Amino acid sequence: MNLNTTTSRNSAAVDRLNALHWSSRVALVFSPSEDDPRYWETLAAIERVATEFAERDMVLLSIFGDQRSLNSDRIRQRFDVRSHEFVAVLIGKDGGEKNRRDRLSDLSEWFDQIDGMPMRRAEMRRRN
Repeated sequence: MNLNTTTSRNSAAVDRLNALHWSSRVALVFSPSEDDPRYWETLAAIERVATEFAERDMVLLSIFGDQRSLNSDRIRQRFDVRSHEFVAVLIGKDGGEKNRRDRLSDLSEWFDQIDGMPMRRAEMRRRN
């Protein structure tokens, strides 16, 4: 997976989040800056499981606290995240928050949760 093709940042992420409703699950990552080690840890974790990430129709969207805009402030307010915080939020295809972590170095918990969702089970049946 090329993370550049699945990553949107700040104001573009807000528009993309709305456009992904019902088509993708979103790993929404709020980071104080792009230089934050937790952000790079998250990218590495996703890269390690890129195939599984893509199989679950997941997309990474990033919001950086040091690149603020009206749209990014709105999405931070929607998910109650301050600009200095690091938070990773799993958003389901229905647009609802499914899980929240202050670190995302391993996606297995999210994958297990997704795989237990009725929509995902139906997707797996259709694909097999």
